[in-house]
Amino acid sequence: MISLPRWLRRAPRVGRRTHTICQDPCPVAFIVGLHGYGADERQIASLVPLSLDAPVRYLAPRAPHPIHGGGYGWFPIANPAEGPTADPAEVAKSCQALLDWIDAEAHGLPVVVVGYSQGGSMAMEMALRFGDRFAAIAVMAGALLTRPPPVSNHDLRPLFFGYGRRDPLIDPARRADDVAILRARGWIVEDHTYNIGHVVSAAERRDLMRWLNRSLVRNGHFNPTGEHHAHR
Repeated sequence: MISLPRWLRRAPRVGRRTHTICQDPCPVAFIVGLHGYGADERQIASLVPLSLDAPVRYLAPRAPHPIHGGGYGWFPIANPAEGPTADPAEVAKSCQALLDWIDAEAHGLPVVVVGYSQGGSMAMEMALRFGDRFAAIAVMAGALLTRPPPVSNHDLRPLFFGYGRRDPLIDPARRADDVAILRARGWIVEDHTYNIGHVVSAAERRDLMRWLNRSLVRNGHFNPTGEHHAHR
């Protein structure tokens, strides 16, 4: 019998440490930043510094699993010749742990999840598993590593999908499949492609900020005339 590491035998716990990136007075949305594999909660702040027209609360939780050699991951990954894979059961456990953390921190605000790399994969998993819980989702350099079960239909909601043409970790055909799955599940995918690798460029950050401002206005969470609306 294979003996699993202790961290795989226990339930994952998200947010043992949390980095507060932005805490505006009277926020109208709760932004959750998900870092990549082998990094920590500070990474997403440098990759995605927000510049929004609306006041927000922006936190980045630490992923639950320590990685040998440093950093943390949202779930263990394997790298067979056909590309990275993940154990669906482990992904499901981490998604539930992240949802529990979000529920404890959201305080009734509409939630936007922004993820990079494995954090982007988590953002997509959350979109497909708990779609009605989020106002919007942003994915940068992420890919689905499982095929989550169908969820109930929800109102059409925006999803930003950023991809680098020179990304060695994400096959273009796989990315096209992911976009099709997200659209079939009711997400309004705004698909952006950049001439970059497995990184986030300045152009992508600008596009993300424009998309996020539009998304908050479209969903009624922020009115440019100055009237703010928070979900209760």
